[in-house]
Amino acid sequence: MAWLEEAAEQFQPTLIIIDTLSRFVRIADENRYSEATRAMDPVLRLARTFNIAVLFLHHARKSGGENGDGMLGSTGYFGSVDVGIDLMRDQRGKRFITSEGRFGTPFDKHEVVMDSDTGLCAIGRTSGETSVEVMMERIVNTLAKHGRLVRSELEQLVGGNKTTFTSASHRLVPSRVRQLGTGKKGDPYCFELTEASSFPVSI
Repeated sequence: MAWLEEAAEQFQPTLIIIDTLSRFVRIADENRYSEATRAMDPVLRLARTFNIAVLFLHHARKSGGENGDGMLGSTGYFGSVDVGIDLMRDQRGKRFITSEGRFGTPFDKHEVVMDSDTGLCAIGRTSGETSVEVMMERIVNTLAKHGRLVRSELEQLVGGNKTTFTSASHRLVPSRVRQLGTGKKGDPYCFELTEASSFPVSI
């Protein structure tokens, strides 16, 4: 820590990035709360002394988790910081970011989008919005493959939850998908594509 304090005093940075936290603190058992908090104390003192923001990069558990429980090792790490920012990847390869902390308002899970030309990343849509758009494409692709379907059949083929399906279908009707039937007994809702549907078919 002495070298870091000397560097902070000499260069007076506004931000220090520690990559990775585990390699920096080098404690015997990361799962022990007392060891984790003790290892964090010198860095926190340095941050307060020199009025520096410190960003720790740390790995997540393979099993995941929420509210700080997804962080590898003891919850003492998460409890020592003001804000924890979680970067995750879903099964489709999309990356999302969310936050949890003692100060400020946590932001909802948002997609992280990278500009292929510049390599810069930006905050995109919420995970809910992304899920609805994925469901919209599934509905259109499924109808393109099977033609007109009763709602229950379409729901079973596209999978996912009913709330997302309902939101997606409402956004598709009537411009890309035509809804038929009254939804009453003997006359169930049916769906079929309109001529204006523009999603690429990937099935």
